[in-house]
Amino acid sequence: MLNIIFTAALAFIIAAIYAWGFHFLPKEGWQFFAAVPVKKKGDSWIGCNLTWYGIISAFSTASGAALFLILIAASGIPLFHAAAFLGLVLAAAVPSAKIIAAAVEKKKHTISVGAALFVGILVSVPALSALNLVLSHFNESALPLFPVMASAAVAYSFSEGIGRLACLSFGCCYGRRVSSLNGIMKSLFSVWNIRFRGETKKISYASGWEGKKVIPVQKITSILYAVNACAGTYLFLSGNFRSAFAAVISVILLWRVFSEFLRADFRGAGSVFSVYSAMALTASIYCLFVAWFFPSSPSDLPDIAKGLAALRNAGTLTGLELIWVLVFLYMGRSEVTGSVIHFHVRKDRV
Repeated sequence: MLNIIFTAALAFIIAAIYAWGFHFLPKEGWQFFAAVPVKKKGDSWIGCNLTWYGIISAFSTASGAALFLILIAASGIPLFHAAAFLGLVLAAAVPSAKIIAAAVEKKKHTISVGAALFVGILVSVPALSALNLVLSHFNESALPLFPVMASAAVAYSFSEGIGRLACLSFGCCYGRRVSSLNGIMKSLFSVWNIRFRGETKKISYASGWEGKKVIPVQKITSILYAVNACAGTYLFLSGNFRSAFAAVISVILLWRVFSEFLRADFRGAGSVFSVYSAMALTASIYCLFVAWFFPSSPSDLPDIAKGLAALRNAGTLTGLELIWVLVFLYMGRSEVTGSVIHFHVRKDRV
């Protein structure tokens, strides 16, 4: 019963966040939340724009990490060992979001979550194996493969489901124009679509589609990944680790491939499949190979009460706060927009 309550609470929290984000974030006033003066120029200052993209990305990453640790603790795996695994994966995945995107799209100031996912998947099993070697050296128990991989997959789906709200704020990862569609797709998305406002949103300066009806790819992804995360959470808490991993990661990666056909933003060169689609297909084959052929070790049935109790640990909370700060500093400073700030005295109030 507690498993159902936890999964339902997770769904309610996500639904509340989506209700806010879907309504407000596509609007013009929800791209920047602050501009910090960094250099004086004449009577004004050049500002560094701090974005909602960064805040949402930091929140989604920290939230995903929190869910990962909850599920890990529920499985009886030591949090310190799991945190070490998470740190190894994030250390490789987060920088790759910019490095690979720059190589694929030939733009220096861009980010790709798909690239980070691809690298994170590729390094996860080697990172787990390396960590287990270190643990064995200190006579510590090895981390079980499928509980760790399943909890990571569920946490990622949860995290990116929220993280796609950042794309609504920045106006990136946008869908094709409804006016370019035909048949049932045009009928469907003539009713369910999205419009972005603001000349500094990517859809405006990259395609000139401010105020145009486009396929709401970000919303679809958010909803699909949220349902995926909730279903995976219930499978995980029921002890079906291998099934949870295979099902959740398959939905994530196959949707990445399919959603490319709905998107209109530049995804790099490619006649049918973009580089990112090829990455997702490769990663899906790799994950199914792991799920099918790798052996599983005996694991106790997860106890969600024990998992939630882990969040009361001061070290856990500090680590999550550190993740939030680091991701925000990395992704929250806009490199493609600028601002000019002018300060003055309000003489009527002196």
